[in-house]
Amino acid sequence: MSPSNLVLVIIIVYWEKTLLRKKVFIQCLTLIEVLDVRCIYFFLNLQFNLNEYLTTVNNFMKIKHTLFLLLISSLLFNSKCKKQNTEPQLPPETTTGAMTFGCKIDGKVFIPKDGGGLSGLKTEYLFLGNGPGGGWFLNIGAANRIDNPRRNIGIETDSLLLIEGNSYELKKMKGFAYAHHLFDIISYQMKSDDTGILIITKHNQIQRILSGRFSFTATNVYDQNQKVNITEGRFDIRY
Repeated sequence: MSPSNLVLVIIIVYWEKTLLRKKVFIQCLTLIEVLDVRCIYFFLNLQFNLNEYLTTVNNFMKIKHTLFLLLISSLLFNSKCKKQNTEPQLPPETTTGAMTFGCKIDGKVFIPKDGGGLSGLKTEYLFLGNGPGGGWFLNIGAANRIDNPRRNIGIETDSLLLIEGNSYELKKMKGFAYAHHLFDIISYQMKSDDTGILIITKHNQIQRILSGRFSFTATNVYDQNQKVNITEGRFDIRY
């Protein structure tokens, strides 16, 4: 029931039998008219304000939704960048004796890391004389002593003088250079069907700087069908 009708009913009930019925009735009609006008204005104004409010809320929700999407995109982007930045990178190929070593093991970057009070990179190149069992012996041992499972890459020579600019086939024989890989307790050695190469980019025997590149394949000594592929190898050491 509208406010105007409610007022009309109350007036009729209480004043129907009085002598002022006519006068009161006329006043009621006037009041009803005023109330109707006010009610119409009130509801029109309320509807206008409500529409304006709903429009504002709708616009706010759209802005909020857009900001939320932008926030999520930003978080995902930052997370991706952070992940990319924390992944190990291969060291640059230098020839200054920077004591760097790196390669990819089956496509994943490997770099040596110190741990447990032990160095992640050990190097030596020794001359043991010209007699039997003599010659130049290289031993580069690169180990990640922090991450599990542990990995190790080794490059060695047996009675071989390394000359700057030369390339050497990797083969586990006297007078050759060779390489191997250790994954946890599993050893990967070069077999007859494995191949590899060692390229010496710098060898300064006075400054004792040895730099080069390498790549090779090796076979699991416990499973002849399982091989490892070492690529993009580089080192820049002092001995």
